[in-house]
This record gives sequence, C-alpha cells and structure tokens, in this order.
Amino acid sequence: MEHPSCILEELKQFVINDAPPTVYYIPDFISEQEETYLQQQVYKSPKPKWTQLSGRRLQNWGGLPHPKGMLAEKIPDWLQKYCEKISSLGAFGGKTANHVLVNEYKPGEGIMPHEDGPLSVTLAVANF
Repeated sequence: MEHPSCILEELKQFVINDAPPTVYYIPDFISEQEETYLQQQVYKSPKPKWTQLSGRRLQNWGGLPHPKGMLAEKIPDWLQKYCEKISSLGAFGGKTANHVLVNEYKPGEGIMPHEDGPLSVTLAVANF
C-alpha cells in the first residue's frame, strides 16, 4: 500500500513504520489546552448525543451516513476548527472533513480492528 497522492509531503515524516503507510502519528497535533477544551465540549454535550454501543459510547457529529448519501447536519464550531486542521493535511483529497465520531472507551473496553472506508480518519488521543 502506498501513500495516498493527496497527502502533503511533510506529513510523510509521521508514517508509522510497522503499520500500513496510511497510519500516521503526529506528536502534539493538538495542545494539552486544546485537548482539555475538546474533552469539556464532548462531556457537556446533551445526553441524547451519546449512543451506548458494545464496548464503547459514541457521539456522532455532522450527520448520519446513509447508503444514498450523508444526511448532513452542521458540525459544531468547537469541532469545525479540527475538521479544517486535519483536512489541510490532504487527508481528504482537498475536501474538508464533514463527519466526526467521538468514541469513549473505558478501561477494559474496546472494539476489534475494522475499516470504516477510504474517506475516514481516526484521530486518537492517548494519555500516557
């Protein structure tokens, strides 16, 4: 598997060698202050935004994927900045991300490896 042609050259330095070349680790992509802000926004979201799934809770922002196309809704301002930031790296071939899934995993929870499709990006925040 090769790098997608739309990915900016400077992003290639963040490829993880022991993973497919479409997996990147970008240290400090968001600051600690931004991380705190995002967590506050996620956890102050209305309870109906959360969906309980097996092994995790989920928030869906931007609309619902549908076989006939996305049933779009506006991305909240607190997420739009980050949709633009990741899109500026060329992750979506010149398009801006329009859908965000926020997964919450508690200790001992998780899901099996899977693919969401060619136009998905997983942004994981790890606390070490």
